Amino acid sequence: MSQPAIHIETGLVRLQKPNNILKPGEERLFPGGGGKKHVVKRAQDGQSFSCTCPRWTLSREPRTARTCPHLNDLHGKNYEDARLIAAKDILASQSRNAGFTVTKKTAEQAKKRAADAEIRNSIAKKDKKENVEPTCPRDEQGQISLMLGQTFRLDDKLDPTGYWLTEKLDGVRAWWDGDSLFSRQGNHWNAPDWWLKKLPKDLHLDGELWIRRDAFQRTCSICRRQEKKDWHPINYMIFDVTNVAMLYEERMKWLAERLPDGVMSPSKVQGAELGGFVCVLPMVKCTSREHCREELRRVEEMGGEGLMLRKPQSKYICERTSIVLKLKSWYTAEAIVVGHKRGENRNASAMGAIVVRMECGTVFDIGSGFVEQQRRMMS
Repeated sequence: MSQPAIHIETGLVRLQKPNNILKPGEERLFPGGGGKKHVVKRAQDGQSFSCTCPRWTLSREPRTARTCPHLNDLHGKNYEDARLIAAKDILASQSRNAGFTVTKKTAEQAKKRAADAEIRNSIAKKDKKENVEPTCPRDEQGQISLMLGQTFRLDDKLDPTGYWLTEKLDGVRAWWDGDSLFSRQGNHWNAPDWWLKKLPKDLHLDGELWIRRDAFQRTCSICRRQEKKDWHPINYMIFDVTNVAMLYEERMKWLAERLPDGVMSPSKVQGAELGGFVCVLPMVKCTSREHCREELRRVEEMGGEGLMLRKPQSKYICERTSIVLKLKSWYTAEAIVVGHKRGENRNASAMGAIVVRMECGTVFDIGSGFVEQQRRMMS
């Protein structure tokens, strides 16, 4: 067995000492843009480091051979250079010896791999005909480009018959790349390791972090905190997978088989005593416009936000598209916060309004709906 490249206690690697020593599993916070924090962490085995900043998470290097400005600040550049050389030497050695390594697998694991391979092979043949390609939801700047839905109303000309219906959740969008969890804006969700253990490493999942109906503010608050112990009620409600070359119905079937909690309705999830479920949403095939109206009424009576409609036999497209439609009895719009304005009178020392820009380019102020604590935090 080879000796570890990094000394567990001193951090020494190739005669280089780090400026600061992190214990295995220890974390250190670094300031990021927009008031956000980036988390640098030493792995439990002490042999590698990670960071939640885009420079590290978007690197194409193996995890053990990545660095970033925050790791350079923490350890010093000379140490980081030595650490990366040692890491790449180990990776090269492992590659040379890979042919002599034999790993025992259980019969169940082998059977699972064979079944997955059979599914992929059968789908690949069909994909070649249908011109279905795997997708990677990142744009050239490294931002997350997920599939977004267009607004639909029941009096529109489009007939929803044949579309797949799922409940529209009031959660927080999250994309899992097999290693880390990201928001639509490309920010890292600081989920704890014990929560992430249930997520499959080979699938890129698109879904929402969700607690229960009408709990959006609570969900946002927990997800944005650094306190990882508060993540117990957070569920990951999956509605698609982005790195598999399958059509919609096949993707959903595969997710139902692969996700640890299978198919679960929002009602079943919020009825459980504990959270932490990783599941795919159930879907219902729309039989008519009236059926769509009845499903919308049923969901809203339970406190749900509305419905999502998915075109049958559709691919995953990393943009806003009519393949996905959102249906509600009342509508909201999304906007990006681009600034804020000082308040007046009793809010003279706090935020008075935020300045937002809509997708169409319209810029306007929003000054209502904030509690005093929120105004003070943004001052």
